[in-house]
Amino acid sequence: MADADPLGWNALQLLDLELAHRFSGVPTDAKVLVAGAGIPEIPRAEPCAFVAAVLGLRGLPVAAGDVASVIRGSGGAAHERALISGMHRVYECAVDWGAGGRAPDGWLMASLFKQLTRDVPRFRNNHLRRDAPWDSVLYVKYPDAGVLPERLDRFNRDVCYGDHPLRFNHLHPARQAFRVLWHFARIAPFPDFNLSMAWVAMNIYLLHAGYPMLTPEAPDREALHRMVTGPVPLSVPEMETRLLNALDG
Repeated sequence: MADADPLGWNALQLLDLELAHRFSGVPTDAKVLVAGAGIPEIPRAEPCAFVAAVLGLRGLPVAAGDVASVIRGSGGAAHERALISGMHRVYECAVDWGAGGRAPDGWLMASLFKQLTRDVPRFRNNHLRRDAPWDSVLYVKYPDAGVLPERLDRFNRDVCYGDHPLRFNHLHPARQAFRVLWHFARIAPFPDFNLSMAWVAMNIYLLHAGYPMLTPEAPDREALHRMVTGPVPLSVPEMETRLLNALDG
């Protein structure tokens, strides 16, 4: 699908065209819509691959097979099991929230971070950072810890996540999602795993807007570091193409 571009359309235009085609035959009868009959499902990331890759954004060498073993109740050191199980809980909550048409907000992300770190002793009573994040990105100036509650209050769709409303509201929803990731990563409210949780926030936004999820790929860790050190992005062509490809599942 991604290679077919006879009119010179960009990836997001082709993505919207494909989604419109998939939904064009959906019945509009209220009973059918409530039951969900005949409604195409927006592709969701495969859980084990997603969990492993999102933890990989923090540099943890976890494979999808490791995640599957932990979910089955076997394998992995205690610390590894705790983070895998925690990120699996995050995945399930994120999918439920976004697929329900709800956009992410700051306090949702704080509650998901608690789910991630629930069984890791060093995060007990340590959910909002008290100083610089342990996973700081070089050359990024983070807000002081004392303003984090206020910043989380303002991280929501109603105020465009702290973005400029006119610009944010005129962007394609996928590009809005990339900016959600950027803004959350720049707040970095947690002691650790801020880029991982920013990726989760982006995916919740994509799902709530009716778009596929994206699983991180190997180059994304370095690419995110570059993105976060620069200005808020207007577009991310590589990820836009991947969204189109995600429809092929």
